Amino acid sequence: MDSREEVHRRTFSAHGGTAPLTWGQLAIWKTIAWMGDEAHYFNVRRLVDLPEGVTVDGAVEAVARLVARHEALRTRWEAGAEEPSQTVSAEGTVDVLVVPVPLEGARESAEERTVAQAAGKLPGADGMPGRFTVFAHGDTALHIGMVVTHQAVDSWSMRVMERELRLLATGGQPDADAWQPRDQVAVERAPGGAARSKGALRYWERNLEKAPATMFGPSPQGAPEDPERFVRLGMDSPALAIAATALADHCRTSVSTVLLAATSAVVGRFAGRDSVVLQLIAFNRVDPRTDALVGSMTENALFTVDGVDRGDFADLVTRTHDRAMLAYQHARYHPLELDRLLDRLTEQRGARPDLGCFFNDARLQDRWPDTLEPLPTEPGAVERLRARTRIHVEGTWAAQDATFFAHTTYSPDSARFFVMADTLLLPRTGIEESLRETERVVLDAALRLAAAPTPPEGEK
Repeated sequence: MDSREEVHRRTFSAHGGTAPLTWGQLAIWKTIAWMGDEAHYFNVRRLVDLPEGVTVDGAVEAVARLVARHEALRTRWEAGAEEPSQTVSAEGTVDVLVVPVPLEGARESAEERTVAQAAGKLPGADGMPGRFTVFAHGDTALHIGMVVTHQAVDSWSMRVMERELRLLATGGQPDADAWQPRDQVAVERAPGGAARSKGALRYWERNLEKAPATMFGPSPQGAPEDPERFVRLGMDSPALAIAATALADHCRTSVSTVLLAATSAVVGRFAGRDSVVLQLIAFNRVDPRTDALVGSMTENALFTVDGVDRGDFADLVTRTHDRAMLAYQHARYHPLELDRLLDRLTEQRGARPDLGCFFNDARLQDRWPDTLEPLPTEPGAVERLRARTRIHVEGTWAAQDATFFAHTTYSPDSARFFVMADTLLLPRTGIEESLRETERVVLDAALRLAAAPTPPEGEK
């Protein structure tokens, strides 16, 4: 720590207690436990830009009030004989690191520091599940960096925290007491929650019984350890953004549905299958009370679609919408009950169902701004658009709990699309080809529709 950096400590006093885990907490608990020493892979980070006039003390106090307001930010989790539990501290301290930064390049410096912090292990010495850093010039707080374990939060939670930090730092107060993970536990463990879980698992069982036993094939056993076995490549593609928007408009659906349909088509082609099984990341905030909940609510949704290689991509988009809605409707369940279901299916089949392929739309808004340029139709303009696509390496790992993981994040003028895959099943060159194929499938479909005669009103 730089000698100019200081730790500011605040105390808190709030409600505390113990409880089982929510379904969302249980879901991520299993994954984090599987990652072991590499669990920092799941740390969630966000850099909050503060309004003008916020002092260092005001920013530190805002962090302390945020921690007091949300139980997930002062919770410890422990394994148990049957399932893990959580303990919420009623009293304690919050340590906030204050880091001086120059005005010029302040945000870049703060972002770099926050990224580095996210690569470290959580919780820290104080046992809290997050790290908060105030980046300041003199007595003026410019940014607050947040790094929190995924066990405590999901991406929606970070958005809630960002909004409330800005409000608290300027002297405001959130409207009402927030819904807490322990409140959510009570709902899920009630008879209505148990019935919902059973209904969701019946959906999983029906679809897994007719799903392919594997997508890309089982991962080779006994392969020598390779720190670059799992590779993630990223693609920045204005063409994909423009074409996906045009298709979404034509099909009267979301861009997310278009990207999911494209992923299904690409997985089907590379795996040589006409039926595709993907797990989706469901945020599960259908209850209005969970809008302001800071906690991990996400669970996996089971998405299956047939006929991914029929050639009519617009039709696949429509069918993808319907199948995705079913998947999300059945994504609230007790994860340990799902484990028992998978164990039973494994015993019946002699092999565990392959659920290693994923798609996650992590954008916080579905559409790009109106300033996104229109779809070009002249061949030269189309080729110039394709030429703007860039592909880069995002990272490599020795182990992951997925075979193929496609996800997208927001960028104001392009589609940021990523694929991570097991190179023993899909080589690095195949990962790059899958990204380009995703762009090609969507762009070619959009160009075909743009060239087609416009149907009479009401016949779309």
